[in-house]
Amino acid sequence: MKKAATLLLFLSVMSNALQSQVRENVYFHHLTQQNGLLKDYNWYIYPDSKGLVWISSSNGLARFDGIHVKYFLPNDQNPNALKGINIIGDFIESKTSDIWFAGDNYLCQYVRNLDKFLHFQVKDSIGIPESGYYRLLTQDIHGDLWVLIDDETIGSPVYKFHIDSVSGSGQFQWVCNLGVSANRCYPIKNKGEVTGFFAFNWAEKMSCLKMLLPPSADTKTLQFNIPGSTETGPVLDVLDLNNGLFYVVSDPGLFLVNSGNPVPELVLKEKGITSIAQAPNGNLFLGTELGEILEVTTGLNYTIKERFLSQKQATSNSLFITHLHIDANATLWLSYYFNGIAWANLNKTKYDVIQHNLDSKKQPSSIRSVISDENGQVWGLSHRTLVQFDASGNASTRYHAHHDTFPFQKMLFIAPQTIGLLNHDEIVAFDLKSKQFNQIARRKDNEPGYLDFCSIGLQSILVGMFEGVKIFENKGKKRYEKRNLNIVSDSSAYTDLFCDHQGRLYIYQDLNELIIFEYKSGVLKKIGQPILFKAEITSWAEDNTFVWAATNIGLLQIHKQTNQNRFFTMNDGLPGLNISNLVLDKQQGLWMNINGKLVYYKNGKAITFSKADGASETIATDGSSALDANGALWVPAVDGLIVSRENATKPYSGKAGLYIDAIQINEKTDTTLRCALTGASQPNDIRKIVLPYEKSNLKISFLSMEYGDPENNFLEYQIIGADTSWIRTPNPGYARFLGVREGTYQLRIRAFNADGIPSSDIRTITVVIKPPFERSPLLYLLVVLGAISIVILIFQYLRMQERRMQAMRQQIADDLHDELGSVLTGILMFSDALRMKASIQQDQDSVYKLGRIGQNAQKTLNSFRDIVWSINPKYDRMEQLVFRMRAMISEASDASMIHFVFAPQLQGYEQIKLNPQLRHNLFLVFSEAFNNALKYSKADKIEIIFKVIDQKITLEVHDDGVGFDMEAPASGNGLSNLHKRARTLKGVFKMESKTGFGTHLFLQVSLREHDNRINMLWKGRIQP
Repeated sequence: MKKAATLLLFLSVMSNALQSQVRENVYFHHLTQQNGLLKDYNWYIYPDSKGLVWISSSNGLARFDGIHVKYFLPNDQNPNALKGINIIGDFIESKTSDIWFAGDNYLCQYVRNLDKFLHFQVKDSIGIPESGYYRLLTQDIHGDLWVLIDDETIGSPVYKFHIDSVSGSGQFQWVCNLGVSANRCYPIKNKGEVTGFFAFNWAEKMSCLKMLLPPSADTKTLQFNIPGSTETGPVLDVLDLNNGLFYVVSDPGLFLVNSGNPVPELVLKEKGITSIAQAPNGNLFLGTELGEILEVTTGLNYTIKERFLSQKQATSNSLFITHLHIDANATLWLSYYFNGIAWANLNKTKYDVIQHNLDSKKQPSSIRSVISDENGQVWGLSHRTLVQFDASGNASTRYHAHHDTFPFQKMLFIAPQTIGLLNHDEIVAFDLKSKQFNQIARRKDNEPGYLDFCSIGLQSILVGMFEGVKIFENKGKKRYEKRNLNIVSDSSAYTDLFCDHQGRLYIYQDLNELIIFEYKSGVLKKIGQPILFKAEITSWAEDNTFVWAATNIGLLQIHKQTNQNRFFTMNDGLPGLNISNLVLDKQQGLWMNINGKLVYYKNGKAITFSKADGASETIATDGSSALDANGALWVPAVDGLIVSRENATKPYSGKAGLYIDAIQINEKTDTTLRCALTGASQPNDIRKIVLPYEKSNLKISFLSMEYGDPENNFLEYQIIGADTSWIRTPNPGYARFLGVREGTYQLRIRAFNADGIPSSDIRTITVVIKPPFERSPLLYLLVVLGAISIVILIFQYLRMQERRMQAMRQQIADDLHDELGSVLTGILMFSDALRMKASIQQDQDSVYKLGRIGQNAQKTLNSFRDIVWSINPKYDRMEQLVFRMRAMISEASDASMIHFVFAPQLQGYEQIKLNPQLRHNLFLVFSEAFNNALKYSKADKIEIIFKVIDQKITLEVHDDGVGFDMEAPASGNGLSNLHKRARTLKGVFKMESKTGFGTHLFLQVSLREHDNRINMLWKGRIQP
């Protein structure tokens, strides 16, 4: 059967050649064995929902992403690899995005997120697989697959394959046997349920077997003959409309078959049709045996709307189209019999490319510049020739400069009927009326530099020469009067000149500065300071507000009123920096040549046109483009003139798919990498990556998949956490994480088609880079725990030492109190007893001496008690100091008539501990100041202020007594002792006194300078 079918194909190729004129307005991309396919003979083409294109063939399964072709070939050693290479059926994509297809002896499932194949076979009662060509028919409303096995020995059994949604396993269920070899079988559906089949035989005559499933089982064999004709032919392709209608392609033409009507209807009689597909707008596209595509409108009449070729060379059988498919983006895919595959977008129209075919023996054929006059007449410049084009773009007339000169490089209108031409040595005027060339200016012999010129109001021209800039005023009768532009230096070459519509002159000194002048009443006036920028200007344009200059480092914009300037670069959406051929259209959009490609730029968005649009890849880089009176754009190119007669700036709306192609870690592909969220192993399904710090060299490669012009797609990405700006990259592109610190990053990617239309979704991949061990949370935890342990040990040790010190202080205080205190008390008692005895005996000398001994003993005892009080740890708290001060004041109050005021303010510091030295010195300062006031001030009132605020102790002693002269020499050590103790306390000490106005003592000490910090931390008393 297969040999017969192949023979029929070869016979059908020998039909008549194409008779109608074919219009070439669709650009086809081609993929053959020379650029990626294993073989040029393929079967079905299926673009899936992810943007990938699957290609079935007799030697394996191919997947195309617009750039690369990936092959899946059989591998008996790998159970997850493809089995069998003959894949001759169509594809079905499941709701989980898995791809189902059939081949020799297998139904196959490609599990996308795991990148593996699962194979299923029908087995008989004893477990032996049934062999034959498995054909995948359809998927019903329940998600079950319908499979036919084509084998002449067993007929054509049909099975329903049910997939368990939990386990993923499948089971075949026998439905019926068509009983004939049915290599073209199409289900009949009713509301998504399969109710029967049309089985078309590939035979000499068009016929089919119609079978309805129970409960209304019916089997009929129908012979299809064209009414009133003897023409017959095999069924070559069928289009299932899913409503009981089928389009059938046969040798006579296109038939419409109704499942309820046994008589086919010939709706289009056309020889040589081989395949069929339907576009989203309802039109039919038919492929032929000579590579021609027919677009057919449906309705009351079936009419061929357009014909176009998929390739120019329609020779032999190489362009026989075996399969057509149209995807949701209106991209037409086709498979040739022996010439690979091709595709074209039906919504993407091409420019017209005009081959002007000048006489190559006399002059080169390339046009380097074009301009348009006020009547819309287009003129082109080629070498020493001026070419006049008609409305169709044909070179109607040529005018040659018959004197020996360099090739012309630039042209523009210098008067309404005069074209100025520039070459290396001279400027020539061409009069449109007389058709005569006339020299205006010439460079001196051996003079360095280059000429340039511009027109001033179509009356005069400005010429840049090495010795300065000259003005040539048009005096009529082919006579130009020259005068110098004295305001410009004569020492430099001015190679780029431009005059806007307001008469403002822009004069650019080569690689130095831009000078702007205003031309009024024949006077040139400088109105702007030089704008320094190292650039090379290639072309000028202007709108109502700005003057634009194309340079080799970007696009320069100059405001006409303010002279403010700005450079536009790739950060502003330009696809490159080397710009020339600048033209402003009626919609204020800029056409330009960037790196040899035609680019349209407006509002920060650029559209690049390539071969897919009919534009040449080699736009003239040193010429000029022009708009004619009808708004058509004329662009010079190496291979001809590119002319846009439609709105070519309308972007193509095809959405670009986005595909993560590969993920490399430390420059190697890690096959063990899994998504941290789902466990998926395929790069395109990974949404989160967690990596150790030593594997943070991460490279993620991605593709933009849109097939209208795949070579010019591009991508943008940003890495949130490292850089929030969008970075543009060509297709394919990649993002690299290199040298980043640990942390969580968000990689966001979006894809664009060649016209700058972004993809509908932005892919986000979370990248988590763990810190190295020396910066890991575990290490931090261990360090913190270790530090806490050390601090606790230190606290415990210091606390223990403090307790030992307190115990020692307590022991010393007790010993001093018990031993020295009793001794001093005994001395005092004995001296008093002896003094009384001597007094009775009237021994005055002994009375005096014993009195002195008693006084010294009492004084020593008082000092001793102060020392014991300062040493004893039970008096360390602030309240004990205040209690001692209060006791001393109370004792003095009982013995004198002085009014004492003492109201301490502790504000929660009552229980805070003071170190012995601080407590002792504070009390001594108080005691010294208080006793001095008590003894010498003769005061009526003594006020003592003692307060603790914000860890600062303030002591003030103020009396209203007689005071003293601070400048007079001191008679004792009291004041010096007070200053000494204040310095010991590291406090602020002030003392003020004036004869007759009392005395005021001020002391302020910081607790932070004296408190035991460890003890305060231990007690939690750093803050009150």
